[in-house]
Amino acid sequence: MAHSKNHNSLKNGFPYFIASFLFVIYYLLLYLVPPPPNDTSQLHAWISEWKTYLQIADEILIFATLALLPSIYTLTNPRKQNQSPVALFASGLFFLIVIPMYVLVDLLFGRLVYPVNVYPLSEDSIVFILSLISGTNHMISLVTALAIVLYSKAFRKKSGGGLG
Repeated sequence: MAHSKNHNSLKNGFPYFIASFLFVIYYLLLYLVPPPPNDTSQLHAWISEWKTYLQIADEILIFATLALLPSIYTLTNPRKQNQSPVALFASGLFFLIVIPMYVLVDLLFGRLVYPVNVYPLSEDSIVFILSLISGTNHMISLVTALAIVLYSKAFRKKSGGGLG
């Protein structure tokens, strides 16, 4: 019985490991990229110089986001009996806000580093895209923090934690 529970916990924890690993790589790559220059005339040069890092981070972000889906589903499977409404709400925050926002950030990074037909990027559009990325990342941080607080409140009362 104990061996079965340990094996089940490992199986349930695997999506967390994959998602965490991919997000660590994503954030490490972004950490290596210096902030964009304040002088808007240098934005094209900044993108060109750091294009490879941004492209790799962009590709990793979509896989990290997709790996997050089974992780959140494993935390609070709505089909299981006696799920905490608070934990279900926290999962809803992830599914309805955090995941789409990560997809938006991925699309915005993609627009910066991949050519789209013949539509050039002006300095104004680069500033706009970078502003959207910054604001969206801020919103992701706030909603993720709220979801973590809600999960911790819901799972504090549950014996055996949330992965059992």
